[in-house]
Amino acid sequence: MRSGIWCESADILHGLNVLFQSDPHEFKWTTNVWNVQAVPQLYGLSLSGVSNIILTQGALDPWSGGGYQPGSPSANQDQGIYVMEIPGSAHHLDLRTPNTCDPNTIKNARYQIVRILDCWVHGCATPPRLGSLPQMVVPVNVTCQDDLLVSAAFCGISLTTFCSFVSSSFSAHSCFKALKRPVHCCETVG
Repeated sequence: MRSGIWCESADILHGLNVLFQSDPHEFKWTTNVWNVQAVPQLYGLSLSGVSNIILTQGALDPWSGGGYQPGSPSANQDQGIYVMEIPGSAHHLDLRTPNTCDPNTIKNARYQIVRILDCWVHGCATPPRLGSLPQMVVPVNVTCQDDLLVSAAFCGISLTTFCSFVSSSFSAHSCFKALKRPVHCCETVG
């Protein structure tokens, strides 16, 4: 008699062979098995009672298909709920320090996000609308380095607003000091 876990390698190989050569429908792997409604039923996914939320995800994130989608009913920009899927982006790239090697989609997404935040902080007559992100272009022949000024000189945003959104590792004073030199405007939404 054997104790513990026991199996022969042939059993494992047979199982893998069956798993990868069989039709998934043979196993009856349907939405009932995966219970795709479990989260909404148990925890709810309604954002009807909230406002001022920006939900971003990268298209490269493996879980992006399970997150809020830009076209979902909960993405109500009039209510201040913005959902953005960023092509060529992965886990919180939009929240990292701007870099000279960031794709144009990230730069454009950051611009739109700061425009929305500026509206929330200072008020605006009409809530901003998310624009389409451009087709992704990755910079080539560029030395990758953090570049706060080029990527984050958001057109039309005051320095006070910009500096209030900079990482907490920067004081407002050091932010203003860094911004004394001329800055370039990032891509505009269009």
